[in-house]
Amino acid sequence: MTPYEEFRVMADGKTLLGKAWDDRIGLAIGIEVMKELAKTGHKANLAVAGTVQEEVGLRGARTAAAHIRPDIAIALDVTLSHDLPGSPDEPCKLGAGPALSIMDGSVIAHRGLFDLVEKIAKENKIPYCYDLLTAGGTDSGEIHKTGDGVITMTISLACRYFHSHVSMINYDDFVNTVKLIVEVVKAIDKKTLAELKESKYL
Repeated sequence: MTPYEEFRVMADGKTLLGKAWDDRIGLAIGIEVMKELAKTGHKANLAVAGTVQEEVGLRGARTAAAHIRPDIAIALDVTLSHDLPGSPDEPCKLGAGPALSIMDGSVIAHRGLFDLVEKIAKENKIPYCYDLLTAGGTDSGEIHKTGDGVITMTISLACRYFHSHVSMINYDDFVNTVKLIVEVVKAIDKKTLAELKESKYL
């Protein structure tokens, strides 16, 4: 048995309450990115995978990455929202935009990809924040070790009370994360990929 919780939009019209945003919201972002790219007619060799057993060893990520063999991978996840009483003064909060993960307990972001994503966010005036965790992990932790190594980073949404049946995210964060990833996909051509592979930041 699992606790039951209905989806709700809170009184501010932006805060979304629901069960298991971690990590249903990641898959929702991936679906919307594909829809937006289809509207523009952009031709991208893009795979979106909804993985399993991330919380117990990143097992689905290992299998998906071995099957897809990506050149570049972005793991989509949620992260701590530091906007509750007693929270540390950290930048990730509901409404602060996509959280660009510098590192977590399983991976350090590929510096070249991180810099590219940050540059694209600035150019498109997409709000963002930085995320840095010393514990825990995301699917990036297995993806970046696949084959000869994969250029990888994690982009997250701030989330309150994740790992519970009642969690909260911000709608604008969702929209801005979709926008950011769409622009990142559009920006990565053969030349950019070659530059990332030759990057001095590994």
